[in-house]
Amino acid sequence: MKSTPKLIGKAPAPTPAPAPAPAPAVNDIGIDIPGFLKNMLNEGFSTLHCLSELIDDSQGANASSIRIIFDGSAFVLSDSGDGMNREKLSSAHCFHARSSVSKKHGRFGIGRKHALVHYTGLKGCARTISRSATDKALSQLDINFPDICRTGRITLHAHGIEEESRPLWDKYAVDKDRKGTITYISTEKTVLDTLIRMAKSPNIKQNLSYYLGTTYNKYLLSGTMDIDVNGMNLKVYPIDRLCWNLIEGDDKKEIIVDIYYNVEDKTDIRAYFTQSLLKTNSGKYGYFKDGKGNFIKGDPPTEYRLLGKTRLRCAYSNDWLKLQRADFTRIGIAIPGVGENGRHEFDEHVGGTELERNEKVIAVFLPTKAMSGDTSKYKYTYDSRYCVSFSPVSENQDEFTLDDIYNVQINKSRVDEGQIHSSVWKTIRKIQDNFATNCYQRHEPAVAPVTTNVNPLPVTRVTAPQSTAQPTAPQSTAQSTAPQSTAPQSTAPQSTAPQPTAQPTAPQSTAPQSTAPQATPPTVVTKKEATLPKQIATTSVTEVSPHTRLGSKSERDIVLQVFELVSSLSNIKVESIIDKTSNTTQTGLTEVYRGLTDAHAILKKYIP
Repeated sequence: MKSTPKLIGKAPAPTPAPAPAPAPAVNDIGIDIPGFLKNMLNEGFSTLHCLSELIDDSQGANASSIRIIFDGSAFVLSDSGDGMNREKLSSAHCFHARSSVSKKHGRFGIGRKHALVHYTGLKGCARTISRSATDKALSQLDINFPDICRTGRITLHAHGIEEESRPLWDKYAVDKDRKGTITYISTEKTVLDTLIRMAKSPNIKQNLSYYLGTTYNKYLLSGTMDIDVNGMNLKVYPIDRLCWNLIEGDDKKEIIVDIYYNVEDKTDIRAYFTQSLLKTNSGKYGYFKDGKGNFIKGDPPTEYRLLGKTRLRCAYSNDWLKLQRADFTRIGIAIPGVGENGRHEFDEHVGGTELERNEKVIAVFLPTKAMSGDTSKYKYTYDSRYCVSFSPVSENQDEFTLDDIYNVQINKSRVDEGQIHSSVWKTIRKIQDNFATNCYQRHEPAVAPVTTNVNPLPVTRVTAPQSTAQPTAPQSTAQSTAPQSTAPQSTAPQSTAPQPTAQPTAPQSTAPQSTAPQATPPTVVTKKEATLPKQIATTSVTEVSPHTRLGSKSERDIVLQVFELVSSLSNIKVESIIDKTSNTTQTGLTEVYRGLTDAHAILKKYIP
């Protein structure tokens, strides 16, 4: 057997292995904290959405006053709310700490944290100082994002206020001697520049005061909100897109929609309501099957349970700008003139349908543009405005709420209209369309019959269209053979009273004809005798250009009254032509004149 050779001397040193790559900063529960925070920067929260999240916290704390301050490189939000003690201050900054659905805005436990991440860009520190209503001591909590990204660990530890932070509280607190909270954020320059630019912008789509005034309209009716831009103070005023307190009569309606769900199949949703404006239900309680026009009357079956109520407010005005000009002017918004660049975008931005959750507007959908049907109704569809209001509170709490029906996501300031439950949204849109139709029918009613008299007015003042070669009034084809009077005829004009189309065969009088008008006008056999309306007798219809729209109401009324006269004299069907006069073009006027020509055989008895 061969022996194993012995190694002489020391064994060679092994080749050193390459140094391992740095391990990701993963905490004890297996989350890469820096990666988690960086992902939050790309989850769709805009600068305005983040501002709303911070304001929502102040509202939830029952703040009666909110201040938004831009001071150098810092963004500060200060409120007079209930404040927080140390324990509550720590829990308020815990990521994804969900809460039960309530009348407050918070639910998912992430909104405030998103705002802090977005505003710092993970490059600065966010400091919160608060005094609660029950504890007079000031509490402080700091989140240093650069340190968190470096160490991979988050420590949320509230403590008493540091001496260096006391000047911040004294400077920014709504009332330094009372309860409240301030949030001081070292803000990324691009974010701060965006907010300051919006605070000063005259463009309504970029104006910060308009955004806040419409989003928090309900809050601002009792609370106050101010914007301080490096010492320049801007007050935020409540702005109601629907001008609810200024609209009168039937130009505004409020409808309550009850949302029911099938306890055995929560995808089976029905929207019940009562609306007397709808011809399909005539004030009965029921729902649209599949959200379409097939209205089913009656109460929900026993297997359906009420999930919550939605309040739909509808309003119409033919001059919204007149109602809101003062609101726009006092916050420095520039109003483009009719036909100027930006006017269409302006009108779209101030109209449409609001979606309001817990009295905060979380989305605005553009005005509806009609694509078919009566073109005269289009403006009523476009100019009507709506507010759809709901609260997610229900017996089911987190299990199933109206948030699920309206597809409210973690970012509660953004809702996709296409993701709202189809049967509910189709029902709401159907009610909106019927409201616009009702406004159209009231503001542009069908033409009423002309009130008629027996004796015609003098027709020498009428300037209705004449034939280019008007024949003389036709005489009867069966005249008496008795000799006519041989007295010389007067050269004075003949009476303008119309002659009958058929005279009796009795002999004519042989007395000389008088040159004066006849005392009694001859009887005319028509379905309804009528008097020329005074407006027509004094104004010329032919003055209306056939190449332009009848923009003047007085011109349109003249055309309508002419047709009322024609209809009463000749009994012809002119309703289809009358309907066109609300939006008349050259084609419509051509039909108007054609109708007059068809009635000429009757009209010429009154118009020589």
